Amino acid sequence: MAVCASLLLFAVIVFYFWRDLRLGLNLSDIVIPDIVVENIEIKRVFDENEWVLLSPRAEHKQGMLYGLSVDITVTSVSGDVSRLFAEKGLFSRENNNITLENMNADVARDGKNINMKAGRAHYDSSEDKWYFSDDVMIFDGSVEAGGPEGSYSVKEGLSLITGGGTVKWVD
Repeated sequence: MAVCASLLLFAVIVFYFWRDLRLGLNLSDIVIPDIVVENIEIKRVFDENEWVLLSPRAEHKQGMLYGLSVDITVTSVSGDVSRLFAEKGLFSRENNNITLENMNADVARDGKNINMKAGRAHYDSSEDKWYFSDDVMIFDGSVEAGGPEGSYSVKEGLSLITGGGTVKWVD
């Protein structure tokens, strides 16, 4: 009797394992990274500006680079140095677009510094423009502006807050 119960229990366990393994998982549907790199440093030149990306861990898959704890330094032709930090970053090798999560940036332009923070930031390289969402804050030392969305045109040096917001002057 104990042998029959043991065999029945074994058959039930085997059935559940077999069923779990056959849940329709198709290995060709899983996107596996082409390469995973630790402590990566990438240097690229966009529109004559040098970009240096540092990340303790990055994965490359399907033409995209996914980085954790991203640190970007941009040195312009005029010598201004801007720094961007983010928890995560996504970089397209095809068009040089960048998307950052929980971004904090110190942007230097013509000897002035602007601090920018956003839950999400997207750089469109074709427009040379940053688009911000998920609570944006832009501070230039005397004026702090914030709102749900915003943008920064690199060529014009123009910051915009859209979707309503607040402005605070600091002495």
